[in-house]
Amino acid sequence: MTDNAKFSIRDGLGISHDASVALVIYESECEFEFLSLLPQLASSYNRLIVYPYSPNARRQLSKTCAPIFKEMGVMMLDDLGVAEQASDVAVLFRYNEALIRRGIPVRLLDVRNRWMSQELAK
Repeated sequence: MTDNAKFSIRDGLGISHDASVALVIYESECEFEFLSLLPQLASSYNRLIVYPYSPNARRQLSKTCAPIFKEMGVMMLDDLGVAEQASDVAVLFRYNEALIRRGIPVRLLDVRNRWMSQELAK
């Protein structure tokens, strides 16, 4: 993707070109990790884009996190392609083969230390 395409998408979403943007992939199974690290992530990046991985995840976020998202300026998008193109890095709370190989750098965060680097290297 060219910088022009990225900037065009960011313009459409109201995100500045030089902002540090993280795409947070939300899965319902990782609710604890997500809620535990959300304040830290919000302070580490200029903008967070949350992509709910399933319809259930979207419903859950809409019911439980809408006020928090509004307060923190977190954006929730249903289109993974658009969210990915607007972001500098993807943040996941567990290993997901389908999402790891998408093309932008990935940070894997696990507050419970279930994933050891040896397991991820396989």
